Amino acid sequence: MPDDVPLPDSLALDLYAAVLDGQSLDGVIDAIRRGMGADSAWVSRIPFAHDRPSGVERFDQSGLDPSAVGDYVGHWVREDPWLLASRSLAPGVYNYEALVPRDALLKSAFWNDFAGRQSVPVRHVMAAGVAMPGQVTGMLAVQRSARIGPFGEAEERLLRGLYPHISRAVLAEAHLARAGLQAAAAGAGLDALRQGVAVIAPGGQMVHANPTLIEQAGQADGLRLTARGPACDDAAAQAHLTRGIEAALAVTMRRRALPDAGPIVVPRRSGGAWMAQVLALSATATGLFAGFIGALVLVSDQSRPSLPRVSTVRAHLGLTPAEAELALALAAGGTIADHARVRRVAVETLRTHLASIRRKTGCRRQAELVACVLSLRD
Repeated sequence: MPDDVPLPDSLALDLYAAVLDGQSLDGVIDAIRRGMGADSAWVSRIPFAHDRPSGVERFDQSGLDPSAVGDYVGHWVREDPWLLASRSLAPGVYNYEALVPRDALLKSAFWNDFAGRQSVPVRHVMAAGVAMPGQVTGMLAVQRSARIGPFGEAEERLLRGLYPHISRAVLAEAHLARAGLQAAAAGAGLDALRQGVAVIAPGGQMVHANPTLIEQAGQADGLRLTARGPACDDAAAQAHLTRGIEAALAVTMRRRALPDAGPIVVPRRSGGAWMAQVLALSATATGLFAGFIGALVLVSDQSRPSLPRVSTVRAHLGLTPAEAELALALAAGGTIADHARVRRVAVETLRTHLASIRRKTGCRRQAELVACVLSLRD
């Protein structure tokens, strides 16, 4: 091994550092190429379909012609005889000298129309194959032309010594890339919602607020944003929201079901209300939130709530017509005094109706009654 080439331990550390920093692997690949006395080297993730390569998900290289890389990734990867031979092998390090006989290589379209036409034609290949989730193979390949000759035992020992590190690094890079894509997709999905959305981490910190929630809080109309998520100007609504978030975080940590506390009515200074709901995010094996636990707070604008019909309120809550009309008026953001003026009845009469409504529904607070009514569907 040349004196200027890093030792295997140094190469392993460089591999891990490049993966964790999200950097290209080109520099490490170049060091491996020089250490192996190779003309070129590359690392890739290659998906397979029906035991044939179907494309390339990732490709870092050293010593290859950029135009040849484009041709290979776009087409010839599907015809690569060394890659096709590797599909039937267990993960590990292989010298392809015996797996792809010279005569078969020289007769192939891959050689005659592509590899053999390069300025430095590849003739000898060694590779480290890594099994990955799904029909995907991770691969580090080193390549020599005929002028250098085949790889020997020394190069094979070097690559086998690096193999555990190559395997871990390739798998880690794939997982990190997948996590990054999932996070981006999840964020884009939440940001597209017309509801305000806050994602709360297990420690209670808000890790994401979508544009709708930021706009809602920007109105300074009973709702604001803090480092721990949405906050309400109304003390009772704030206490309800805090309890809901704490309960959601507690059940996700213990993997229990979140009790259905119902929506939270957040009064607005301008009249009407925001409606907040807290959901628990439990760790799952798959999906955009795979492995994440925390809480999701949804906030919708109820300044013009969609109200159920009087008959629906009566049927579901067992109220009289007068009681149902009062419940609907309160759910629409009105007060007892407002409803008394509209119906031309005494305020005390409506207070009696309200006491009856609370007795029948079990709602002790007006906010609970409003949430109950708004949850009904015709």
